[in-house]
Amino acid sequence: MSDIKIVKAISLTPDIICYECPDCRNKYKKNGQPTKTSKPVIHTHGNEDKSADNRSVFRSHHAVRDDLDTFKNVEIVIDDSTLKFGFDGLIEEMKIDPIII
Repeated sequence: MSDIKIVKAISLTPDIICYECPDCRNKYKKNGQPTKTSKPVIHTHGNEDKSADNRSVFRSHHAVRDDLDTFKNVEIVIDDSTLKFGFDGLIEEMKIDPIII
């Protein structure tokens, strides 16, 4: 059984869950190390429940880098700190500019 890494959801819409990957960066040196100015990458997954409820969901990691074989699965925690957009009575516009892969 593979390890499961726990991450917090940054934002949630009826269709998408976004989280900041603790391992992926947007810029790497030729030797495979992240550059000093690199930023964390935001990954997205579907919100199959189309729900704004607080919960944990389990997904497979999107990264294709060979050095991330130690985990392929993530537990995404959706809680009160998660920005929720597009649900009745909640914030209507998403105002983040994530780097998505």
